[in-house]
Amino acid sequence: MRVPEPLTVAVVQPACADQDVAANAAAEAEVITTTGVRLVVFPEVSLTGWVTAPSAGPEGSQPGRLLSACRAYERDGAGRS
Repeated sequence: MRVPEPLTVAVVQPACADQDVAANAAAEAEVITTTGVRLVVFPEVSLTGWVTAPSAGPEGSQPGRLLSACRAYERDGAGRS
């Protein structure tokens, strides 16, 4: 029986440019091609960057909408028997 190669993993927290997918993808591609590992893990918003503009405040952002939904769920007692 052949012994499999060890799985080497890199977890990367890159500096992201907000809404600059091309620059973020280029930075991630460089990490992928230069680390020499078999699996590279990036945060879920590392390609798009986390939008920090004031117009994208917490309640108007996607996470803010999820937070509002969770608050409403908790307030209304949904799912309670």
